[in-house]
Amino acid sequence: MGKLVTVYLVIPHPNPSLAPAPGTVPRAPGVYRFETFDGRPLYVGKAKNLEKRVANYFSDSNKLHPRTLQMLAQAEHLRWIICSTEAEALILERSWIAREQPRFNVKLRDGDGYSGLTIDLSKNVPRLHSWRGRRPIGEVFGPYPGARARDLIDALTRAFGVRSCKDDIYRRAQKNKRACLLADIGRCSAPCVGLVSIDEHLNRSKDLVKFLAGEDRTLIDKLHSQMNEAANNLQFELATIKRDELDGLRQVLTHQAIVTGVKDCDCVALDFAEELVGISVISVRNGEVRGVVTFVADRDPLLSTDEHWTQLTIRSLENVNLSDKVLLAGTSVIPKALSLALSAQSSRTITVRKPRTEEAGVAGMAIRNAAEVLANGSIRRSTSMDNLTVALSEIKSAIGMECLPWRIECLDISHTQGKYPVASVVVLEDGFTKSSQYRRVNVSNDFAGDDPRSLAYTLRRRFTGNQLGLDRIPDLIIVDGGPLQVAAAASSLNEIWANSSQNTKPPSVIGIAKRLEEIWLPDEEWPVILERNSPGLLILQLARDEAHRTAIEFHRRQRDRRALTVKLDMIPGLGSVKKRALIERFGNIDGVIRATEQELITVPGIGTVLASVIYNYLNKYDV
Repeated sequence: MGKLVTVYLVIPHPNPSLAPAPGTVPRAPGVYRFETFDGRPLYVGKAKNLEKRVANYFSDSNKLHPRTLQMLAQAEHLRWIICSTEAEALILERSWIAREQPRFNVKLRDGDGYSGLTIDLSKNVPRLHSWRGRRPIGEVFGPYPGARARDLIDALTRAFGVRSCKDDIYRRAQKNKRACLLADIGRCSAPCVGLVSIDEHLNRSKDLVKFLAGEDRTLIDKLHSQMNEAANNLQFELATIKRDELDGLRQVLTHQAIVTGVKDCDCVALDFAEELVGISVISVRNGEVRGVVTFVADRDPLLSTDEHWTQLTIRSLENVNLSDKVLLAGTSVIPKALSLALSAQSSRTITVRKPRTEEAGVAGMAIRNAAEVLANGSIRRSTSMDNLTVALSEIKSAIGMECLPWRIECLDISHTQGKYPVASVVVLEDGFTKSSQYRRVNVSNDFAGDDPRSLAYTLRRRFTGNQLGLDRIPDLIIVDGGPLQVAAAASSLNEIWANSSQNTKPPSVIGIAKRLEEIWLPDEEWPVILERNSPGLLILQLARDEAHRTAIEFHRRQRDRRALTVKLDMIPGLGSVKKRALIERFGNIDGVIRATEQELITVPGIGTVLASVIYNYLNKYDV
């Protein structure tokens, strides 16, 4: 028998010229940056010892994560800055990441999480509704583990009578002078039809906020007394109603009031897998759990467990109104720099420590939530990440790109027979849509009806001037169309790059046509055809469909605004000065439409009679 020979595959370093000369990197704490040729960061990191950390990127390529290898291949410069302490380096790292959003830094993705409740008291008629994921504007409560948000809303609206309907339903009820079903079943006090005044409804909303915040629980005793009084007076139907209201509020408190033996704290727990980290943050105020937030992040192979605790803790607490005490559940080592960094950011002393015996309840809750979100994230990642790699690789091979299209931008034009032309720019990163980076562009009327010239105009807006507020250059540009649109986009990009100081090639450009879903490349006579169910085509279709939807919605909104502007011009007694005052007061035409008659009266020059005329005129139409 022959002798077994083990063969090890050696991965060559993608960019050995980037390695600094020996002895040039200091042995001190600091922050390092891998940058593109124009100084945009691809990755920002913090290190206790810069020399040791930077050396890890150039010692053994086999130990580097594929995304790290991709980052090194795209980097042109490596820079660093020395800090006096590790805490100072941590603060600088976080500020750079928050401001510049480097592509290859680990990103926190919202876990499945739980639903919470919110109500915005700044609105004229506040609305109670649920939320999940990103925290909304207004008074925020929860999330509530183990509770259905609809059940909590039903209980609270039954007791307080605060509206929970959507704004369009509220306006329709106002216009029709008929309350919706929620008022009929006792779940709303119906301010829309004047059953209670706007001021009374606002007071009810404030009482609701005080109840959820734990500032006023007298309603429990009041309902209990009313129930007993009704029962003693043989008013059993009323007693039943008060009993149901009381049970509903107790149900809310059951999910909210978890006594932990500590007054105020924020407890963070991390759970690690091979490639993912699950994170949970439990916020306790006045002995009650007020927030349960979960995240999933990719695990950075170059960071130790302690460094993951430091970096992910400070990032997960960015949007938390911190208490003076942060607990780290599930770790035996408390990073020294973390307390200093959190204190510096909060401008007050923040104590970071392990949970004590009386805090075991909240610590256990945090650990369980971190484990759950990690398990859910691992199930999704096992399929989505594999499919994503295959899909991006398929796109790269099909159109002959040099690197995977980690960032894709898609453009679409929309108009009605040449009128009100607009364009949309949608963004996909790592195969996922980034709705926060979607952009909408009003196209010059000079190009109305001419899609190639409209595309060229949009591309100039995208890559010149302020670049629509998007500071990253995409790997791939997709346009909705065939050879004509692709040629116009490629020509425009080449012209932009020729007149700019950028030293890189312009992004790759393709078009995707709807008829046969064929992919067109510049200067190619025949299209590329991908299998209908191929992962790569699905990503391209997602980008194209998102761009089309965004452009259509923006076009319709602009068209409707123009139509409403014309309608405002037709209202007797409403001249240009008063119309300008209305728009300045409410921000735009949409704000004027949503305004109530009482709000219209507050505008200078708009009296009671004219406010009634404007309101009645606009509400004759379904706008």
